[in-house]
Amino acid sequence: MKPYKHVPLEFKRMRPPKRLRASREFVDRMAARRSVRFISSEPVAFELIENAIRCVSLAPSGANQQPWTFIVVKDAESKRKGREAAEAEAHKRYEDQIPGDWLEALPALGTD
Repeated sequence: MKPYKHVPLEFKRMRPPKRLRASREFVDRMAARRSVRFISSEPVAFELIENAIRCVSLAPSGANQQPWTFIVVKDAESKRKGREAAEAEAHKRYEDQIPGDWLEALPALGTD
C-alpha cells in the first residue's frame, strides 16, 4: 500500500462582492441542471467523455479510494440494453423503497 501523502488545500478567498456573484452564478447553473432520460445518437468527441470522467473521478469518497468503474458505451444496441436494465432496477426500487408521496409526484413529470 502506498503511504498517504497529504496535499494541502490552496485556497484563495474572494472578496465579498465577487464571492456573492460567484455563488449566484453557481445557483443559476445548478437550477438549469436537468436529468436526461433519452440518449442522443449524436457522436461525441472522445476527449469530452474523458474530461467528464476525469471530473467525476475527482469527487471525494470514503478514504479517498474512488471505488467506481466507468464504462463508455458506443453502440446503440448496448445503450438500449443498458437503459432497459437501469429502468428495471429503478422500477424495483420504486416498488420496494420509495415513499407514497414521492410516487404520487411522478406522473406529473411523465415518469411512471
